[in-house]
Amino acid sequence: MTIIVLLAFGLVLLAFALIFRKRHTTGFEQMMTHNQNVQPLLKERSANLKHEQLQDQHKSNPAVLRELNRLQTDYADKLMDAATYERRLDELAAKQKVTR
Repeated sequence: MTIIVLLAFGLVLLAFALIFRKRHTTGFEQMMTHNQNVQPLLKERSANLKHEQLQDQHKSNPAVLRELNRLQTDYADKLMDAATYERRLDELAAKQKVTR
């Protein structure tokens, strides 16, 4: 009698685990599908901080400010992604350090 109860309990527990796993996997896959085209927030924040820093450092240099505004406009118009924007800001900062 007790072995039948333990076997029934085990089957119920196994069914619960399988159902939970399927629901969890389906939910995870849906979340990943919806988040596929989302820009990385930390990279976007980092790029914005670099832009502000470069803008503050080069207030008196109109050529650098034009380049910064062009980069920001291209990023806002989605002509480049966050990684490219950040890389181009790094290149601009490195170029300005060399020319000083």
